[in-house]
Amino acid sequence: MRHLALVFGIAGLLIVGWQLMATGPGASSGSLRGVGRDDPSTFEAAAVGVGATQSRPRWPGAQTTISRKAGLVGLCEDRGVVGDAVYDLIKQTVGQDVRTLDRSFSSKHIARILAEWHYQPQRKSKDIDFLVAVWNLVKDPTARYALSYLFRRVQDDRVIEPLMELTEHHPWQTIDAIADQNSNRAAQALLQLQSRIDKPAVRTQATIRIARMGREGAVDHLDRTWNDRSLSDTERFVAVECLGHVPDNPEATLKAYEIALGPAHPLRDLGDRNRDHPVRDLRSAAVMAVMQAGDQTLVRKLLAAADEPQAQAALTSMVDLHIGTYVGSDLSRVVFDRIGRRQTVSLGEVRYLNRACTRRDLDQLRGILRHAKSDEIKRMVEAAIMNASRRE
Repeated sequence: MRHLALVFGIAGLLIVGWQLMATGPGASSGSLRGVGRDDPSTFEAAAVGVGATQSRPRWPGAQTTISRKAGLVGLCEDRGVVGDAVYDLIKQTVGQDVRTLDRSFSSKHIARILAEWHYQPQRKSKDIDFLVAVWNLVKDPTARYALSYLFRRVQDDRVIEPLMELTEHHPWQTIDAIADQNSNRAAQALLQLQSRIDKPAVRTQATIRIARMGREGAVDHLDRTWNDRSLSDTERFVAVECLGHVPDNPEATLKAYEIALGPAHPLRDLGDRNRDHPVRDLRSAAVMAVMQAGDQTLVRKLLAAADEPQAQAALTSMVDLHIGTYVGSDLSRVVFDRIGRRQTVSLGEVRYLNRACTRRDLDQLRGILRHAKSDEIKRMVEAAIMNASRRE
């Protein structure tokens, strides 16, 4: 009996010793780099909402390409370097105030992921399925805000539906992230999103991104927006201005030209744009749109219309100011001729010449100094002379 008791005693000591080694200070809760001594169950409780562990990727087939282990740690462990970086990104941002968020997550973690995709592009598609699954699991709005910066770089329609869920907390970032997917589906998503946004400034941002994407229906959307009198003055104004930003679309530029030469559309308040548009009229946005589209033929026609004896003073004022925003092929000869004919230099004209002129234009620039009617414009002509002298 004494021998039997001794055997049981030794066995008990071995079991206790083994348990101490397994749970001691050196034990790791996971193999993921960056986890260290953190308790993953505690971290996941902060990141994952109630019932989130039952979430499934929204895209068909995604579940077969990602980890089948439970929880965030399991998902990330199976994706190697990318999973490691995503876990570190979430860990750094979860529970933080976005207004004071340490933005180093982009250079630290997102850069690691982009580098991995650069060297192993074949893994990117499966990683996107993984990212969607992580998004569905992690409910914290700041962690999702950080993930959306990575989503902006994927250019894949699979991330559009998840990003829509960010609208409540970060609508501006949602718009930019969806627009960066640069697809027809993304453009349609932005159109749907606008009806869910209360703030006019944020809706305006969606309009700008829709126009610059240049997808099907963009011009029709701008047309509906500027004609909708229930919208704010700023929204309607920006919709007209955006006609000049739809890429490779002569129809949009022609619409802007027709609005510019059409009847007046007076507005009351353009907010931050009041200073840049002393004539508060939709035609002011249309003139700027034609200039920014860079269609020299239509710009020349607009200049001619503004210089006619019967031209409205408001139209001439708009053209004089906004010619400074012209971005097309060289128009300096036309501008110099206009200044000589009218014997005056407008603010917009000198702004354009300051950007466009080179050393070959120095004599003509010096010649228009006598037409400067104010000290401000005279100083700007002198600055244009100095800048042109530095350009070949």
